[in-house]
Amino acid sequence: MINGKIIAKYTVILFLATFVVGFAFGLLKGFLVSAGKAIPTWIIYWQAITGIIASVVVFARLTVVQKTDTVLTVFAVGLISWVVSFFPNVLLFGQNVFAWAFGLIILLVIMIIGIGVGILFKRKPSTALNQ
Repeated sequence: MINGKIIAKYTVILFLATFVVGFAFGLLKGFLVSAGKAIPTWIIYWQAITGIIASVVVFARLTVVQKTDTVLTVFAVGLISWVVSFFPNVLLFGQNVFAWAFGLIILLVIMIIGIGVGILFKRKPSTALNQ
C-alpha cells in the first residue's frame, strides 16, 4: 500500500535538494553577472549534473527505505513533483511549457536510475563470499 506521508516527505526532500543545488549555482552566477563577468559554460553544465545527482540520490534513498510498492512510490513522488513544478517554472519563471513537459522524460530516466542505484544498496551481500 502506498504511504502518503512517505510520498509527501520525499517530494519535499526532492524539492529541497534540487533547490539547494539550483540556489548555490544561481548565487554564483549572480555574483559573476554583478561583477560584469560572463558565466562560464562549465557552471551551467555542473548545475545540471548536480541537480541530476541530487535527484538520483533522493530516489535511491526512497527505494532503500520503501519496503512495498517501491516503484509505484518513486513514480508517485516524481510525478507529483513534476506537476507541482509547473507553477514556479512556467508561471513564475516563464519556462516554455514544452520544455517543462519534456522534463517528464528526463525525470523518468532519473527515477529509473535512482531505483537501480537504490536496489544496489538494498541488496544483501552474497553469502557465497562469506563461506
